[in-house]
Amino acid sequence: LAAPVAPSLYDAPHLLLQKFPAPAFTATTALDFSGARAGDAAGLIVFGYSYAWIGLRHTAAGLRLVQLTHVDAHQAPAPTESASLAAPSAKVLLRVTVSADAKCRFAYSFDGHAFTDFGSELQATVAKWVGAKVGLFAAAGSATAGTGHADFDFFRVTT
Repeated sequence: LAAPVAPSLYDAPHLLLQKFPAPAFTATTALDFSGARAGDAAGLIVFGYSYAWIGLRHTAAGLRLVQLTHVDAHQAPAPTESASLAAPSAKVLLRVTVSADAKCRFAYSFDGHAFTDFGSELQATVAKWVGAKVGLFAAAGSATAGTGHADFDFFRVTT
């Protein structure tokens, strides 16, 4: 995992991103977070001046499925945890569906088949050099807690 996460991923160098591949699309990934340590987080992110992610966070109470939203991150307001629930497994499918008007809806599946909508909708925005991007991230919660890891089995985009 990359260096510890500041309160915001906006300036993080460890995001694996690509420009939106089409006006409307769905991106899905499979995350195995079995190797996580306390404070670690990993997941699927839509990134621009505003961003949101869905993923797993390892807390003192165990794994949590989380959606975090950071509106106008380039102006440094604080991110908001839009939704959170106890994760029944360290393996989860994560999905974002982007409509033609750049509205992004996040969902998850712990059974590998049925997806459940989760968190709030994000209006995708441009970023510094190009339009909105979609991708993956993994970040350590602490530089002293040891090295955890996140495994992503695939990243699929369908239109």
